[in-house]
Amino acid sequence: MPTPGFHLLSRPFSRASARVPAFTLVEMLAAVLLFGLVLFIAVGWTRSVRVRLKRESAVRLLAALNQALDAYHRDQGAFPPESDDASADAAVSLLLLHHQARDLLVDVPAGYWSAATPRRLVDPWGAPLRYIGSQREPARVATNGGRPFFASAGPDGAFGDRRPTALADDLAGDDPAILESAPTPRR
Repeated sequence: MPTPGFHLLSRPFSRASARVPAFTLVEMLAAVLLFGLVLFIAVGWTRSVRVRLKRESAVRLLAALNQALDAYHRDQGAFPPESDDASADAAVSLLLLHHQARDLLVDVPAGYWSAATPRRLVDPWGAPLRYIGSQREPARVATNGGRPFFASAGPDGAFGDRRPTALADDLAGDDPAILESAPTPRR
C-alpha cells in the first residue's frame, strides 16, 4: 500500500512544491472589473465622438447645399420648387443640373448618396434629406427672406413633425450655426 502523499511516478508530496504563483480570486475579480470599466468608458467615449463627427458632417453637408441653393438662386432668380412630399430629391436634381450649383456639390462624399435607385442624398445617419419651402412652412421661410432650406432628421432618423420629441435633434440649413459654418461662396 502506497504511503500518503507519495505516488509511484512522482516525487514525494510536499507543501513547498505544491505552491505555484497564481492570482487569488479577489485579484482576478478586481482585474476583470477594472478591464470592464476601462472598456465601458472607451466604448462610451468613441460613441460620443462618432455622434459628434456625424453631426459635424451633417452641418458641412447642409452648408454645401446652402451654397448650392444660393448659386442656383443668383443664376435663375428663384429657388428650386418644393415637392409635395418635402423630399429633397427634386431640388437636389435641379441643383445637380445647374453647373454652378453642381460645382459646389462635388465635394459631397459618395457615402451620402443612397445605393438604391433613384439615388437620394441622405444625411450621415442614412435618412433622406428634406427640402422645406413656403408650401410646408410659410412663416419660417418668410423669416428666412423667402429662402427655402434643407433639413436632416438627425441621429434618431425621425423628423419632429410626427413626433414632437424627435424635433430636438433635427438639423436645418437655416440654423444660424450652419449658416455661419459655410465657407465664403466661390465665384
